[in-house]
Amino acid sequence: MKTFDNRISFPSGPTQFLGRNGSGKCVGVNVLHTADNSIMLEPITSRGLIGRCFIEVPDEAIDGLITLLEQVKEKVI
Repeated sequence: MKTFDNRISFPSGPTQFLGRNGSGKCVGVNVLHTADNSIMLEPITSRGLIGRCFIEVPDEAIDGLITLLEQVKEKVI
């Protein structure tokens, strides 16, 4: 069961995702918090639909994921 639903668009244009039906153009990410205490990241296709794949991250791992993303960002910029 989903408790909230947020979308993030990629302002620099489409990227790629790979799902069960092959690859597609990803224009953003849908972020869901589930009733079983995890976050799901789903690609938003160039048609505005949710792609047929997701990444599930348990709530207790979110802070670690954020820290890792910040570290990667610092090394890239």
